[in-house]
Amino acid sequence: MLESIQKLAPWVSGLPTVPKLAVTAIWLLLSFLFLYLVWVPSRKDVEKSAEVQQAYDRMVRVLRRITRLPNGQTLVDGRPIDAREEGYYAKYAAIADYVAQHPRDIKGTYEEVWDQGGSGRVYTDDTEAFEAVVKEFFKQYQRATEAPQSLGPSNE
Repeated sequence: MLESIQKLAPWVSGLPTVPKLAVTAIWLLLSFLFLYLVWVPSRKDVEKSAEVQQAYDRMVRVLRRITRLPNGQTLVDGRPIDAREEGYYAKYAAIADYVAQHPRDIKGTYEEVWDQGGSGRVYTDDTEAFEAVVKEFFKQYQRATEAPQSLGPSNE
């Protein structure tokens, strides 16, 4: 290959200015394309990760227990919660509302969880089940985002 380039160099140097510029532009574009392919990480499709989908489905099943009435009252399993516990349930209710309005929007759900406290919220014994599934979904999504991209089929 090096010999080919050495033989090509005198031919290119003998060309007029405009063709030299065209050859140079093509060479630069190919060089930048190669550098881009080598250095820019490929997009990870986190939403297709089995662990993320399982954590999402589990979270959706548990959050279905929470509903919010138009008057703002929060219900868990169809029963109203005490007004003093409303603050504990508010973030879970917001996530549940988002999931109900945007089914299978895993990335959007992750962003909503982030807006509602990320990997942790203040919780009580009554809200611990909600916190567990929300935190697990958040953790699985982050883990899938940070995991190195696979280059081929796995042997696992």
